[in-house]
Amino acid sequence: MGNIVFYFSGTGNSLKVAKTIANELENTEIISMAKPGNYSLKKQYDTIGFIYPTYFWGLPKKVIEFVSNLDFGNNKNAYYYAIATYGGECGKCDKSNI
Repeated sequence: MGNIVFYFSGTGNSLKVAKTIANELENTEIISMAKPGNYSLKKQYDTIGFIYPTYFWGLPKKVIEFVSNLDFGNNKNAYYYAIATYGGECGKCDKSNI
């Protein structure tokens, strides 16, 4: 099936993490969450990851909007994970209600 990693990056740190993970997992698509429009998960994936920076002790608004518009119907059995990059404390970025 394969893997997919969605990333949002302002300075490039989250993109670097996404590339590192994609390299380790192999057979992995990397998609930016900053691109306009909706992304459809029509294919089935083994893993679906989200990588983003911590903004003001939480998730970037763009990430919340992007994830809220995804249809996960074809991927109920996928393994989901999220990685929040940060330079200090992660705040509440792992407890957001998406």
